[in-house]
Amino acid sequence: MIFGIGLSRTGTTSLAHALRILGYKIVHHPRPPLIPSVINIIKRFDGATDSPIAYQYKKLDELFPNSKFILTTRPLNDWLRSCEKFIRKGGIKRDDKFRELFYGDKDFNKETYIETYKKHHKEVFEYFKNRELLVMDLTKNFNWKTLCRFLNKKIPKKKFPHRNKT
Repeated sequence: MIFGIGLSRTGTTSLAHALRILGYKIVHHPRPPLIPSVINIIKRFDGATDSPIAYQYKKLDELFPNSKFILTTRPLNDWLRSCEKFIRKGGIKRDDKFRELFYGDKDFNKETYIETYKKHHKEVFEYFKNRELLVMDLTKNFNWKTLCRFLNKKIPKKKFPHRNKT
C-alpha cells in the first residue's frame, strides 16, 4: 500500500496521477474520509492520497503494515495562498466537516492553517524519524527520478504530471 500523507494543496493530485501512471490503483481524497468507513474504500486500491490520509496516517500504518509513505509539501506561504484561493472559491462543500475537524475551521483561517501545517509536518517527521519516508517538495524534487527510486520502479517516458498548479 502507498499513502500520500501530504496536506491538500501540496501536490497530492499530481502524486495520485503519477502513481496511476506507474500502474498503481490510487484513490485521491477518499470519501467518506474517516476510519472506519475509509478502510472499506482503501482496501480496493493500492494506495490513497490527500488530507483524509494525512489526518489518519498513524492508524493506517497500523492497519496496513509495510506500506510506503510519501509526504508531499511546499513552502508554507505558497500553500496558504493556494488553500485560501481554493476555499474562497467554494472548495468542496461536502468536506466542510472534515476540514473543520482537521484544520480547525471549515472556512479559511490563516492562523489555524499555519498551526495545522506546522503540527502535521513536525509529527510526520517525528513519527518517521527512524523509518523510510519520501518527502517530495513541489517546488524542488517533484519528479520521476525521486519517486521511482523510492518505489523501485522504472522511470516512465511520460512527463511527470503537474496538476492544480496554484
